[in-house]
Amino acid sequence: MVSIVSPADGSFISGNLLSVTVAFSAKLEKGKFAGNVQTVILKMNGTEVGQYENPPQVKWGSVTFNVDVSSVTGVACFQAEAYQGKTTARLVERSAQVCVSKYLTARSITEQVRPGGNEHRWWSSVPVVVHLAAQEESV
Repeated sequence: MVSIVSPADGSFISGNLLSVTVAFSAKLEKGKFAGNVQTVILKMNGTEVGQYENPPQVKWGSVTFNVDVSSVTGVACFQAEAYQGKTTARLVERSAQVCVSKYLTARSITEQVRPGGNEHRWWSSVPVVVHLAAQEESV
């Protein structure tokens, strides 16, 4: 069993580093753990961004991955995979996907006014057109 504990699905994030906590446990059979989770892999938008090798004989636990999200300009979706035994054995469970949105804020705003005003920034002609342009950057 594997699940992403945090962040919560649908949450908003800021900054360039995100902590993603994954909980995992071996399968239960007849009330007892069967085998071990050997490897936990975290993927962001389908690409591996972290891997954890669980110590032998540890049946359950959690791990926090610190993920570089500086390239995210909107939504990032995470999914964890827990492998019971070697990854090549393909005994894998996948978590539900958790998607987060990155806050973007305008860092620079430029203005353009036509026609230009006089030295006191007064306009005597009509219409006056003001155009504002914002350059988005992550917070």
